[in-house]
Amino acid sequence: MINPESKKCKKEKNKDIYSYYEYKEIYKYCANIELHKSKSLNDIGALLTNKNNTKYYRYASAWAYCIVLLTNAWRRNTILTQIPRIDLSGTRICNLEWLENNTPSLEEANSIIYEIGRYITYINKNKVNQESIFVIGEPLKIPFAIAASICELTKQRLVNDEPFLLNLSNDFSHESKSYKIFFEMFNSDIILENRKMNRTLESFYNSIYSDNGEGLKTAKYARGHKRIETTIEHYVILTDEEIDELILTLFERGNFGFAYKIIAETLYGDFDCDKKLTNKIVEIKETFGDIDKLEATCGVINRLSFDQQEAREYIKKLELNELRELYSRAIAGLLNSNLKNYQCILKRCKYIDEMQTNDRCKACSYAIINIYALSNIMDNYIYLLEFIKDNYFSINDGEKKKIANHLYLLNNKVMEAREIFGRNVVDGFVNGGTNRIKELGSEINSFGLIEYRTSGVLLRSDD
Repeated sequence: MINPESKKCKKEKNKDIYSYYEYKEIYKYCANIELHKSKSLNDIGALLTNKNNTKYYRYASAWAYCIVLLTNAWRRNTILTQIPRIDLSGTRICNLEWLENNTPSLEEANSIIYEIGRYITYINKNKVNQESIFVIGEPLKIPFAIAASICELTKQRLVNDEPFLLNLSNDFSHESKSYKIFFEMFNSDIILENRKMNRTLESFYNSIYSDNGEGLKTAKYARGHKRIETTIEHYVILTDEEIDELILTLFERGNFGFAYKIIAETLYGDFDCDKKLTNKIVEIKETFGDIDKLEATCGVINRLSFDQQEAREYIKKLELNELRELYSRAIAGLLNSNLKNYQCILKRCKYIDEMQTNDRCKACSYAIINIYALSNIMDNYIYLLEFIKDNYFSINDGEKKKIANHLYLLNNKVMEAREIFGRNVVDGFVNGGTNRIKELGSEINSFGLIEYRTSGVLLRSDD
């Protein structure tokens, strides 16, 4: 006869989660580049030298697996079968030997991570759950990029055609040899378990969302997934400081847009925002002349310059603690949102009464945009470049002005994104990447667009 008390104990055990201290200890261990890069390269080096598969522990795959588990509430099988092979051609990472003495930059790490993220988003485009997005916390980006690169380069050296990046058995646990080798330098008795970490992340998310009240209701639009429903009875109690720290640990800074840039500039002084804002307004006026006389999208451009001034003044009036809170909420996807991948720094949209669709968010200076909005932005960008290339000489002057203005708005967003993430990352959202954009730009620039005051705006001189 089964003892009902034993079933109860088992049920309670399955709801166990890590304390915040335990989570940070595992996180800190996985973020140790010096230790894990060396052991990963030694692991594959021994295999390539001795051809002895019995002593190959798949260290890099274990490293990448653990990093993914720390910021994604994914099942083990999902991690092993949904992360695709990666293209390193847009980085300096050319072989395993390069990694021995070099470390990828943050831009290169982002290039790798967002390549995987685009794939995950694409194959799960009809799903709305935590397994339809891919996130690597900011402090773990470079460690993950190194681990992922070693995995890819290893498969290339072994001429392995498997489509998945990680080479790890489905029984990876504290009893497996790969696990023991990876954690042998971990000075703690904490055991990393997949389901326990999933429950811990769910608890963290709920703590963050609960702390932000109504933020949860709108976060599903910005982050692209539903609220995480859970039956967890044990929650991690976190202070406000720990929640702020956790947001920076769990989420990536994958945002851009005018408002986001001004907030970052104000907090961290990353950019000369006064000069850049002035130059942008001058560029608009010099490019389009008397913009009040242009039709259709010219009104949008005119409003854009006014909105940027207004948005900047709004942000500058905020207290430092308000700015920090706004920044943290933006990273966590907790701001008001009317459109997927777009958040608003205002509690209520100032244009809500005049909006027939949510497309107004796409050109709004108060919007904070998630990097995965670039999938749609870059599709439209390339479509318009192709349209100009194929139809420029068959459309009338008025239509050329409208198209030029529309392209300016798109170009503005592309440049904002490039400023934050780098060109390779942003252009990676286009099939053919930078080369394709440059080829289209070269053709378009030969059309004599200066007659329509669009020269220098469609694509910058370096395009």
